[in-house]
Parts: sequence; C-alpha cells; structure tokens
Amino acid sequence: MRAFFLNGVKNVSVLDIDEPDLKENEVKIRVMACGVCGSDIHSYYGKNPLIKYPVVPGHELSGIVVESKSSLFHSGDRVVVDPNIPCNKCRYCRSGKKNFCEHFTSIGNNIYGGFAEYVNVPDSQVYKIPDNLSYERASVTEPVACIIHGLDIVNAKIGESALILGAGFIGLTFFQILKNMGYNPLIVAELNEYRKNIARELGADVVIGNIKNYVKEKTGNYGVDLIVDTTGSMKLLEESIDIISNDGRILAFAVYDPDAYASIKPSLIYQKEIKIAGEFTNPYTMERSLNLISSGAINLDILLNKKVDINNIESALNGSIKDSIKVIVNNSDNHLCK
Repeated sequence: MRAFFLNGVKNVSVLDIDEPDLKENEVKIRVMACGVCGSDIHSYYGKNPLIKYPVVPGHELSGIVVESKSSLFHSGDRVVVDPNIPCNKCRYCRSGKKNFCEHFTSIGNNIYGGFAEYVNVPDSQVYKIPDNLSYERASVTEPVACIIHGLDIVNAKIGESALILGAGFIGLTFFQILKNMGYNPLIVAELNEYRKNIARELGADVVIGNIKNYVKEKTGNYGVDLIVDTTGSMKLLEESIDIISNDGRILAFAVYDPDAYASIKPSLIYQKEIKIAGEFTNPYTMERSLNLISSGAINLDILLNKKVDINNIESALNGSIKDSIKVIVNNSDNHLCK
C-alpha cells in the first residue's frame, strides 16, 4: 500500500509498504478521507510534543471496513475513527479522564495513521457513519469532538458574548456552534483576508483595527464572557486577560509551541475571577460530534475547501496551498466522497 511518511522535521517520503497484519478486535479500514490538522503541520516543523518519528501522520480519518476481526464491524461498514487510544487501566482512565492516559497512544502521532491507503484500528475506536454523511464531512468528527469537549470545559452558556481568535477550521467551527447558541456579540479576529471573508460569509462580526478597542466598543466596555484562542499566539493569549469580562473564561485551544511562554497579569486573574482552561483531545464526545455534523447545523462545505492526494500532502503542511481552511487528503473516487 502507499503511505506518506514523516521521517523527521520537514523530511517526508511516500513509500510502498506491506499492509499491516490485522490483530484480534481490530478492523482494517480503507481510508477514504483524512483531514490535515494544525497539529500535523506542527509535527512537520518539529513543534508537536506528541509526535514520534518516523510516523504515518493523519488522525482525522474516515473510510470503509475491508477486513474485520471484530464482532462489532463488518466489511462494507462506513466508519470514522477516534484516534486517541487509552489503556483503560491507569489512574486517569479509571477515573474517567482517559485523555490523560499514562500510556496514551495516538493514531497519526505515535502509531501509523491515516495518510495511507489502509490503517488498522481497534474496534473500540471506531464509529459507524450515518448514511447521510459523506466521508469528507465525517473525517472531521474528531476535531469537532474536541471542540465540543472544549465548550464543556468552559461551560458555554446560551446568550453570552465571545471572541474567537483565529478563523481557521477550528475557529470557524467554534463560531458556528456558538452562533447557534445565541452568542452575541460574537466576534472573530483574523489577519488573513481570505479567512476574514469566509468568516463574514458565515455571518461573523470580524474585528476591524485594534482587537482590544473593538471588543470594548462592542461590549460597552465590559469585555466578552468567553475567549477561544485557536492561534497559539502568546501575544493574543496575553492580551486576552485585558479584554475578558469579570468572571470570564479563556479557552486555550491550540497546539502551543512547547518552548514558548506567555506573560500575564495575575492581579487581573485575581480581581476579575478569570478562569483559564486548556483542552486536550476528545473524551466521550465522538457520538455527539457525529450527531451534530449529521444534523447539518455546521456548514462544513465552505470549510473543507481544498483536496490533495497522497503524493501531494507535503504541500498542505508547508504552506504551499493558499486560501485553505481545511485540506482533505482524498483517497477515493470523487463520487464516493459526496
């Protein structure tokens, strides 16, 4: 089978390798669609602490079962994968916090992933795709599940106000979910003109000029109730302390540079009772994500706007593809992805 390898920092190859042997309680999936995540780009540049080279990246994947050693799935089943595999034995797994598993393995990070023709996956990590859902739309179930987990963490409430930093796939998906919850004002900050225009097309109030001044003006000088940072920018994370409201929450939702530090004002955290939270993976939210995507509540077609084949994945990692929101590695005939 053909597989795209990330051998090290900015070191890639596409190789013909043997299909992996199938183990008990596993299914072999022909990968039909696999999203390129921001963490894959970080891995390409050596900034993903989870990566273990060499690896076949790709964790946002959907496909069709072609072989099964599981009683739960059969050849022909259309499926999507939760790539984050817990041991179910350690302290964190036993306490229901499987995203902190001490023996955490992750498809596409430290075991071979979806930038290949086939991948073997434990049946515990596989979910059937509803009939109305295409492979491409289904492939982003995992990142949407992460977003849902993030909103659970910050206890997102109907009718609040929010600022979303960044208008990539994650930021614009957050925007659509919060818009459906009645968030107002709901502001998006983005520098890229193409992404600004997509945000406006979706109905976003896009920041003009200085973020702090714009937010203060839109909120009557109170600040927003919720800030979601999807950029990984230390500067924006630092500025968030100034523009969050009293009793506000800041969600750090990015693969941050492990060597970077932010300078914040603890006095403001104290005085304003600010809650700062991180988000890591997608425990227990895959089914909710599938239901949300299947409902059509998120406009994914406008976001899944670029496609590559297995031979051109590097162009999605190194910035060669312009005006992209989400790049999908498409391994199937076009009619199968519709």
